[in-house]
Amino acid sequence: DEQKQKELRELQLRRELQLRAKEEEMRIRKCEEVRLKQLEVEEDRLRILANLQRVREEERRREEEVQRMGTEEIASTKANKMWRLRETVVQRQQEEEDHAQRPKIVFGMKSQAPGSSTASDLSRRQESSSCSVFLFCLHDEFIQWGGCGEE
Repeated sequence: DEQKQKELRELQLRRELQLRAKEEEMRIRKCEEVRLKQLEVEEDRLRILANLQRVREEERRREEEVQRMGTEEIASTKANKMWRLRETVVQRQQEEEDHAQRPKIVFGMKSQAPGSSTASDLSRRQESSSCSVFLFCLHDEFIQWGGCGEE
């Protein structure tokens, strides 16, 4: 009896030790799983953080580029205004030069006597002693407009 009881106690003790060993093994396995899960979570967190930093840096660069483009646009607009002003001034000067170089045209009506020396061509064509003639001046030459003796 004692032997059986002793064997029974040993058997219970072994079972208890095996059970504790299994529990300890399960606890260790769970701790390891938790630690691995925490490592995965930390890796994910670091990956997300790196991605967020990259996105923020790209956004900062984009904002700087937009700001530079705005500054360049302002400078370009000013330069274009100055260029257009310069072109306008040059165009006006050219128009003034062209206007100054154009022949002057003078229209008028003048009473002419025969033998008048102001327009010898006209005086030869006159049929009466006095007639009204329309004259205009082109390149410093008098040209008749209308005629004498058509009255």
